[in-house]
Amino acid sequence: MTDSGRPTGRFHLLAIAIDDYEHFEPLSAPVGDAEALMDFLMNRYGFLQSDIRMLCNKEATRSGIIGALRGYAEQLRPDDSLLIYYSGHGHLDSLTDEGSYMPAEESPDASTWINNHEVLRIIAPMQARHVLLISDSCFAGTFFPKTKEAGIDDAYLQTAFARKSLRRLLRAPTSLFLTLTLNMMAIHLSISFWSNS
Repeated sequence: MTDSGRPTGRFHLLAIAIDDYEHFEPLSAPVGDAEALMDFLMNRYGFLQSDIRMLCNKEATRSGIIGALRGYAEQLRPDDSLLIYYSGHGHLDSLTDEGSYMPAEESPDASTWINNHEVLRIIAPMQARHVLLISDSCFAGTFFPKTKEAGIDDAYLQTAFARKSLRRLLRAPTSLFLTLTLNMMAIHLSISFWSNS
């Protein structure tokens, strides 16, 4: 921390975006959305290009994604922050009833998928000040099946961020998982926190 109370650590972005799939319908937005997020974070919040890693399409293989997550888990320092963004297909495993990311080399073989809980097991030991995971995919809500979805609108956000307890929580070392689920034309957010301290 600096004397002004601002964190001294680095701000990292891991953006995983897949438009092109061999066995699934191609998507039109993931790579463009990831690039827009990168530009926004660099221009608005001062993220450095050297602290941004993009895995797009053929780079977003199972080994590439798991390797990048494990690399951050091993290298992040206590004052660092990490935003992980995944945009691509998700799949629900009919055997385990759990959601999975579909990497670039997706196939009907479930061993090539990246189970949501596998992602959480890698993120959990990260020693970063803040970790934010944004999953823009089908079945992302299965990251936290017991978390109730809450309809979020402007009034809800104003009330939530006016609370001192939430502002205090966001200043403390935390992990935040945000899953976006489109359901019947309404957007719902599932939000979960836990302390990293």
